[in-house]
Amino acid sequence: APPAVPAPAPAAAAPAAPEAVEEEEEEEEVGEAAQAQAAADAAGEAPEATGTIPVPPAKEETTEEVRDAPVAETAKPVAAPGTPEATNTATTQAPAADAVAVPVAPAIKRQFNFLNFNKSFIRYYPPRIRQKLAIMGADAYLRSGQPEKSVMVYETLNSDGILQGVQPYAEYMLGTIAASKKKTKEALKIWDRMSRQQEDPYIRARARFSAIMLRLDRGMITTPEAVEQLERLRMS
Repeated sequence: APPAVPAPAPAAAAPAAPEAVEEEEEEEEVGEAAQAQAAADAAGEAPEATGTIPVPPAKEETTEEVRDAPVAETAKPVAAPGTPEATNTATTQAPAADAVAVPVAPAIKRQFNFLNFNKSFIRYYPPRIRQKLAIMGADAYLRSGQPEKSVMVYETLNSDGILQGVQPYAEYMLGTIAASKKKTKEALKIWDRMSRQQEDPYIRARARFSAIMLRLDRGMITTPEAVEQLERLRMS
């Protein structure tokens, strides 16, 4: 009989690639970690340390913490260029070194000019209103250093025969004009007479006060004497 032919040996299995081995190992680690996490959740225990970082639960803020927390500053709105706010902010924060101050016009002092309105308007008003306006106009001219115009104001009333109601004011004004022109005796004569005979308490007190101050200014009485006379006037 012919000799038996031996069967060929089976081919050895090719070694697995290194990449496949690493993937299998990673899958096994992930599976083990998932099983450990599931077991820990079921038992209520803390999970074992793994490659994942556990996320801490959100902290509930108490009322005290919310109240004590610092308040963030609100951003201030930025003014649009060209507006007055933007101009003021720029001027305040970064003044120019060579800035030139803009001159400001002085305020206009308004004054009641009786003579300018008398011919067109005031002369047609009722007599009592004209008299009151004349007193205001004459005082305004005296305060502005125009005593001649004060005389002209009362002359408008005298020409129309309605000076009688305001004649004491006109006489007091004559004393003021005399004092401004250094005619002390004439001014004191008018004011002393009015302080004794005048029935109007306002004019009487005003004339007495002016006479005291004029004597003090001219050195005719001392300061203590003026104080004593002014105190008597205040109590009268």
